Amino acid sequence: MVTRQEEEKRLLKRSKDFLETAEYQIGKGFYDLAAFSLEQALQLFWKAKVLAEGVDYPRTHSVRALLEILSELVPVDKKSSVKGGFGKLFVGVGCA
Repeated sequence: MVTRQEEEKRLLKRSKDFLETAEYQIGKGFYDLAAFSLEQALQLFWKAKVLAEGVDYPRTHSVRALLEILSELVPVDKKSSVKGGFGKLFVGVGCA
């Protein structure tokens, strides 16, 4: 049985792998493939963050649906979306 933490870690690893693949593809001029890899990276990242909030992520490929779920779980801090609220989702990934 895989724990939530193990699943979250696996999703984040796969997300990072897709991101690295996209960077390679961009370097080679494969922009359509890079866009696909970036979308995959984003989907896996958001699923990991939904899981980190204690909710099983849905079996979907919709970035919008995942972002809507996260926005319900972690409301945006009106004063500073980076330091609190929604911004906390990016801590530790070089985005915040």
